Amino acid sequence: MPFVDRMTFYVRFRDVKYTQRFTPKPSEGTLMAKRNRRLAIIEGGRAKRKIYVRYKKLSGETKLYFLEPYSLRYRKLKDGWRKVLYAYHFDKSKRKGTIKMFVLEGVLNVRVTNHRFFPRWKTEF
Repeated sequence: MPFVDRMTFYVRFRDVKYTQRFTPKPSEGTLMAKRNRRLAIIEGGRAKRKIYVRYKKLSGETKLYFLEPYSLRYRKLKDGWRKVLYAYHFDKSKRKGTIKMFVLEGVLNVRVTNHRFFPRWKTEF
């Protein structure tokens, strides 16, 4: 950035709306919110409790999942290394369950429930 005098900087800064300067992007959230989502997933996995996860897919669709968390680790994807959640999801309409992978950046909300589960595999938290 080239050097500008103090008055020019102030005028440019003043003209930018307050919300543009200090509001995080809605999809990113704050660092504390991201940390809290990660900690809620870890808490559910360690306590063997199911979690509700609101997840935003790449297509933009938002969906609510009722999951059994098993692992939280880094995985190399097309766009680089990402932290992912591996969880078991039982689909009532299809009457079968599958292991699903969720990129943590797409997780919008996490809630730990009181529903306990018996691990089908070893949990890694």
